[in-house]
Formats: sequence, structure tokens, C-alpha cells
Amino acid sequence: MKTLKLYLVFLLSVACLLAPVLAFAAGEPAAFLRNGAGARALGMGGAYTALADDASSIYWNPAKLAWQENFEVTAMYANMGLDSMYDYAGLVLPLSFASFGFGYLQQATDKIETTDSFGQATGEVKAANNALFAGYGQTFGDIFSLGFSAKIINQKFDTYTAKALGLDLGLLWQADVVRFGVNLQNLNSPKLTGNSYWDSTQEVSEAIPLTIRTGLVLHTKHIAKIGEAKKVREKAKARKTAPQMEQATGMSTIEGFDMGQGWIPTPPPDQQEVATGVSNEKEKAASFSVPIEVNWALDVGYTPDSTQSLEIAPGVECWINKQYAIRAGWNFNDLTQAHSFYHNLSFGASVMWGFLEIDYAYVIHEDLENTHRISTSFIF
Repeated sequence: MKTLKLYLVFLLSVACLLAPVLAFAAGEPAAFLRNGAGARALGMGGAYTALADDASSIYWNPAKLAWQENFEVTAMYANMGLDSMYDYAGLVLPLSFASFGFGYLQQATDKIETTDSFGQATGEVKAANNALFAGYGQTFGDIFSLGFSAKIINQKFDTYTAKALGLDLGLLWQADVVRFGVNLQNLNSPKLTGNSYWDSTQEVSEAIPLTIRTGLVLHTKHIAKIGEAKKVREKAKARKTAPQMEQATGMSTIEGFDMGQGWIPTPPPDQQEVATGVSNEKEKAASFSVPIEVNWALDVGYTPDSTQSLEIAPGVECWINKQYAIRAGWNFNDLTQAHSFYHNLSFGASVMWGFLEIDYAYVIHEDLENTHRISTSFIF
């Protein structure tokens, strides 16, 4: 009955997640703050708001920091093409009373060619966008947690520079098999303020819109049995026993044997089975079991004050023996445009060796180059 209730909560949560789809369905390619963090999350299409249980949780949902049990450091590298690099580094520091997290996100592009009004090349400039995160998570009871993070956002393009201070608020509810998370990114609608590119003496500002990210995860466990039990027939080899003895007057025993009435010697109990040569059947376990854990995830992001208003991201992750993982996901963030089936489709894999975890993601883009993302994590 308890399991049935949890599944009903899961279905109800799905309905809540998809409600914004009916309200608005438009979007644009994401800015650098929406490009995600960590190869594991990106291999699932970004369906990570309710699942984030690593050092990228400061980005996806700071409320998940409260459930971290291990000190963890992670670093991600991605070549986005067009001389653009995208990197992330994160740290989780769990303490007895709460957990803290830190992160650094950067997208940098070199060799951007500039031209004059006649289209003639005038040189090259650089662009760099980055954000520094610091956050805190606290549990309330056994199933609920709350977290927040502050981030300093910097943007630079040639002579143009701008800064902003953003705040994120995360919530997480988790039961046995169901998790539901919410992350209110840019809760204060921070203003990116800096000098004008055309006139360095003029100040300009642009508001970063609030983004509401909701996530849902269904966690299931399975046991895969490989091989099957086999019956193996083992035939005991008869050993040579003492020769039959003729009846002898006055002799009733021979060392190690009971002569009885002086007829055929009787072997000791520990040799009787061997001497008879009887075949025995034994069950030999030729099979073994492998634990498998699957995370079925769905994220929905909604930005009311942006042309990129809606983002839908389903994803699935399968861990084998808690050492190897494979995953896949989609990220639909431009529903007004026609795209191929493979647009923003992603795949990923992970391997764990003790305290070391390596994650890989391959993301397919229709308009840009396909990207490879690699993360390395150290868990203590």
C-alpha cells in the first residue's frame, strides 16, 4: 500500500511538472548560465534538479547539499566549438549540522573577429563569462531540505564588462523511491550592470530573468541474474580395499576393520562411501547476481520574462553494481523551431574506481558542433 501511494505521488508530480507546457511553449537557446554543470547531469539532458547528489548540486539545486555525506571535488571540461571552452569546478563540504557547496562556471571564447561598417576585418577580441557560487543546505526532518546559493556573475566582451549578484533558492522532498525538487534560479532578478560597449562612460544594465526549475525522479532497484545453477555429477573412485578374507578360526578383527563373523571386511565409516563407488549429484552455483539501480528523471524549466520560456528535459540513468553507469536524455528548449529527432539528444557513461569517478557525456547539436564533456570527481 505504501508503494502504491508513492507511485500516485509520482504521477501527480508529473502532472504538476507539465502544467507550464499548457501555459506557454516558446524558447530560445540558453545563455551560458543555462548550459548546465557536470558531465553526469548533461548526459541526462539536464534532468538533474531532483537528482543532484554530487558536487554540481550547488548549480542544479542547493537543497540537495543537505543530503551529501561525503567530501567531493569535481571538475568538468568541454570544447563547445568555435574556439569556445566551457568549464565547471565544484566542491561539497558536509558538516555535522549542515552542508556547504562552492562552484565556478566559465565560458570563454578566443579569436572573435571584428569588422568595420564596410565588413573589413579590424582585429580579434576575447569574450569571457563566468559565475562564482557559494551555497548552504539544511535538512528539516527526514524527507525535506532547503538550500540557497549566491553567485557573482561576470561578463566581459572586449572593452565591455558587467557584473551582477544573483540568488538561488532550492527545495527538495524525497521519500523511498520518489524525489521532487524545485530550484528558483535568479530569484532576485539581478541586474547585469556595466559600461556600454560603444561608450565606456555610459552605464547600462540588463535584468537576468527568474527561472523556475522543477524536477522529479523515480528511483528503482533491480537484481539481474547472470547464468544459472548447474547440476554436476561426481563419481567417486573406488579405492582398493583389503582383500576378502577367508574365514579364520580365532581371528575376529584386523587393524582398522571390523571382521564381524569373519567374513568380508567392513571398511571404516569414513571410507564406506568411497569404497562403494556410488555416484553423487551436487548443485554447483554457476550463476551470480548484479544489483542495478535506475533513475527515471524529468525536469521542466520555466522563465516567464524571457523568449526562452520553457525547457523540458527527460532523462534516465542506470547504475550497474554501483560502479558503472550508462545514461541518456533529451533537452527541448526551443519548441517554436523545427528540429531533427537528434537535436539536443545526449548520452553518457560513468566509471568508479574507489574514490575516483569519471563521467562522460556526448551532446548532439543540430546547429553547432556536437560536444564531448568530461568530468572527474574525487569522493572522500
